[in-house]
Amino acid sequence: MSNAHLPDLRAEVSAQYELDYIPRGSDTLLVVLAPTPRLVLMKYPFAQSSLHLADRFLSFYTNAPYRNVNAIVTFARARGYLRLLFIGSSKGGSGALLWSSIAQEVQRDMAVQCIAFSPQTMLFPHNPVLDELPSYRISLDRLEGKGRAHLAKDFRRFGNIQDFIRGRTALTTVYYSSGYGMDVAEAQRLRRVPGLRLIPVDLPFHGSIMPFTLKSGDEAAIERLADKLYTDATRDQDLARSLPERREDFVSSLRKLSAASLNDVIAETLARGTGGRRKRLRLMNGLFRLYRRQGWV
Repeated sequence: MSNAHLPDLRAEVSAQYELDYIPRGSDTLLVVLAPTPRLVLMKYPFAQSSLHLADRFLSFYTNAPYRNVNAIVTFARARGYLRLLFIGSSKGGSGALLWSSIAQEVQRDMAVQCIAFSPQTMLFPHNPVLDELPSYRISLDRLEGKGRAHLAKDFRRFGNIQDFIRGRTALTTVYYSSGYGMDVAEAQRLRRVPGLRLIPVDLPFHGSIMPFTLKSGDEAAIERLADKLYTDATRDQDLARSLPERREDFVSSLRKLSAASLNDVIAETLARGTGGRRKRLRLMNGLFRLYRRQGWV
């Protein structure tokens, strides 16, 4: 994307992060952190401008987070943004929790919020719950000097995300799959974090963001998503471990849900952080009715 400030941002952000920017003339900048080494949600019709990042080393966004957040804050100020909303799923959800809390700490002129889907919340010390993720085992190997050992220092320093964000938490919502053990265990670590709410999603696999990116009742879209994910899983071991073994179980789980759109979730989150009480109540009531029908609350 051609933009006068993007080369400066690329120069300031750690080289391990791929990034791109889509301006949409909003006063809010969405910072979308991918769970994979590739940018995600680039084609999603967000209502707000979006800055997309992907961690090519799969270090859960723990490498030089202060440097990277300060670069994003400088970029957002130069573009006149008033609010930052960090969004991520899985590893990207971990990054959204970590980076939004740092943005909350280092500046006061922009409002900061966070939506994290199925985040991992304790990376260090060793968390056996995450051992099923091959990328997590790679991060542990780095602590022993194997591979990109230079990432180990920050992994130790920032890996206990559940503790790090306390006292500096942005206004945060965490969605997690209520039928997937890793999601439940990691979400429960956040139960007593001030300013953070937990919303369970009735799914038996790791991927609580998925229903919100699909149009309710669009079975063709569900089938296309299943085709893409199960194809990608042949070369992505983390994804392969987190999907149901049978494709038909994945499709069935999504078919039975009628979720709000990701844009609706974003709108409710932004209204929650502003003085628009009437709009906020309307959006919250609509989402609550949906969640209650699904048995999520």
